[in-house]
Amino acid sequence: MKSIIKLFFERMGIVILSNKNEIFKKLILTDPFEIQKSLFLSQEKLIIFDIGAQYGQTAFEYIQRFNTSTIYSFEPFNESFIVLNKNVKENANIKIFNLAFGDSIGIEKLNCNSFSATNSILETDDRGSSTWGNNLLETIDTTEISITTIDDFVEKKQISAIDILKIDVQGYEFNVIQGAKNLISNNGIRVIYLEVIILPTYKKQKYLDELLSLLRSFNFILHGMYNFNYDSFGSLRQFDAIFINSNYRNSIFI
Repeated sequence: MKSIIKLFFERMGIVILSNKNEIFKKLILTDPFEIQKSLFLSQEKLIIFDIGAQYGQTAFEYIQRFNTSTIYSFEPFNESFIVLNKNVKENANIKIFNLAFGDSIGIEKLNCNSFSATNSILETDDRGSSTWGNNLLETIDTTEISITTIDDFVEKKQISAIDILKIDVQGYEFNVIQGAKNLISNNGIRVIYLEVIILPTYKKQKYLDELLSLLRSFNFILHGMYNFNYDSFGSLRQFDAIFINSNYRNSIFI
């Protein structure tokens, strides 16, 4: 009977959570940041990686909910990095780096598009304008950026674990995750929050099943999907998703 009641509440959007001290019910809202907060109720100081920080919007979402934590924000595009630096310079808990992540170390080409939020290491797909409309994905310039792997960065910075890994890198998420395989293999990442693009946007972007397969091979379970974005025909263009390391999930859920 207990499992039936639990299943009923989950279908209603209510998840029964527990920790070692108490059992409680929490309404799961549609805000993915609030949901991430609910996954760390017993944690006070987290290590959060904000990869693809742009101007610091996501960093502030995290610092509002985890105000004693350390946010590492990474933005490779110089113009955006300048704004990021200006926006967060008064907050000592946010550390910023003019750096990109992938599955290699060195110098990479960044495609600078008409709307900077769509900048990507991947080239724009010829069908991108059909997916998103004009004046968003048109590449107007390219620039060289420094790129590294998560494994290399955490080793050099002596970071043993990442509690939340947020990735928004315009189709390059697969490569970023591959560059963290050593840390993931040691259960060094608890939660991954990332953008998933469905419709053709960038050349060589991975299909949804490829991304899910990669995360499954790394022992991550899909927790939820949020911020669905559709085109004018009603086709799903992209969404955000939270994945939880299965070992960590088993420690917080009944």
